Amino acid sequence: SVLPLKLYTVDINTQALKPKECKYEKVESGQKKEIRLKKRKAFHEDLLKGRKTARMLYASDKDLDLMRAGISPGFLRQFEEGYKCYIDGAWPHASECFKKALVLNPNDGPTFALLQYMEMHNSVAPPSWKGYRMLTEK
Repeated sequence: SVLPLKLYTVDINTQALKPKECKYEKVESGQKKEIRLKKRKAFHEDLLKGRKTARMLYASDKDLDLMRAGISPGFLRQFEEGYKCYIDGAWPHASECFKKALVLNPNDGPTFALLQYMEMHNSVAPPSWKGYRMLTEK
């Protein structure tokens, strides 16, 4: 995209999620697809009209709660503060937060990637920093 996009990352443990019974077990396959499509369209419309946000869904989803149960609240606080500082251009403080977050969760890829990027710039935001950077690779 030529326009800046926001990217989000979520720390989860998929092993914590247990299989559930399908509440549409007795519904025909075509009808199941129709029900899912209808729900998806309604959710998309709610997002577009501002009645729901990804953050609201994230805060209320029981499956996400289960998958995040083992993630340290301290890690999440450090990452959130570091990420806000990263966006705002306060990279020295962002670096400190991300380093503390990595002590709590040493294998967190997004934290490591942001810290590594800032270290390439000596943990000082470039003068032209606008709160985002160009992603040149997948």
